[in-house]
Amino acid sequence: MDAFTVIPNISAYDFKTGYTSDDSTLGGGATVTATRNYYFDALHTMIPSLQFKNTRIHSSVYTTPMYSPEGYINGSAYTKNSVTEFITLNDNVFFGYPSIVASPTNETAHMSSIKSFTCQLQLQTFNNNVSPVIDVATLGCLAISNRLNNIDSATSKKIDTSTNSLGAGTTFIPSTEPDGDNNAMVYVTRKVNLKTPATAIRVTADLFKPPTTELKFMYKTLNNDDSTPFDDIGFEYFNTTGGADSTIEDDSKNFKEYEFTAENLPEFGAFCIKIVGQGSNTSVVPLVSALRCIALAT
Repeated sequence: MDAFTVIPNISAYDFKTGYTSDDSTLGGGATVTATRNYYFDALHTMIPSLQFKNTRIHSSVYTTPMYSPEGYINGSAYTKNSVTEFITLNDNVFFGYPSIVASPTNETAHMSSIKSFTCQLQLQTFNNNVSPVIDVATLGCLAISNRLNNIDSATSKKIDTSTNSLGAGTTFIPSTEPDGDNNAMVYVTRKVNLKTPATAIRVTADLFKPPTTELKFMYKTLNNDDSTPFDDIGFEYFNTTGGADSTIEDDSKNFKEYEFTAENLPEFGAFCIKIVGQGSNTSVVPLVSALRCIALAT
């Protein structure tokens, strides 16, 4: 178990003197334990099986919804769904909402000891002499979670509009800072060194942007007359807000190509691109494909 040292800032407290302790106590100890829930947006079952001619295996799951980091939930926390969802065995299965496999402690405390996750297999045959087979000795399942939140400021709120997205005591780091970002979905390209100085950047990408999600594009350049280390230079948004040259449409089915352009920049000899994805439901995420970045001398 990890160990931590906490040094409080006592200057903010008004201590009173003249009091004595009523008792002495010692907490923790060598037997302290910690449990956790397994949060997931997608599953991949690992169930060895054999299906012969005229046999079938039908697979389905019962899941338990849970809040996303931004407070989205489809159902009630620690309340297991009463309806199954059919899945494809031993393949990636994507859900439309986040779920959990709760720890035994939470299953006991919040679910009356009901198992929070059930995978149900139905074996079917049309031949009395043949049956499908599963290996119950090596059953397994991969739980996959996406890293996604939505933080634009120190006062950004969750879906309930009253709870701060940032945890208490967490410092807000704007996306334009050279290092760090409170958003979980961040991609930064490598530094691109140019043989010929440029004054413009054009980025082209295929975007998949479902409703409730956002994609913001940024850039930073190293000017020819600037001695600042590249890693210490902050980012700037394309088109002020990080949006494309044209309006990015919500589309839950298709990738669409968009361009991001920054022109009339001071001459620079190096640049890189940063992409930030945001959303409230970790099971519905934006995607970027076919990223092309060009520096232009205009």
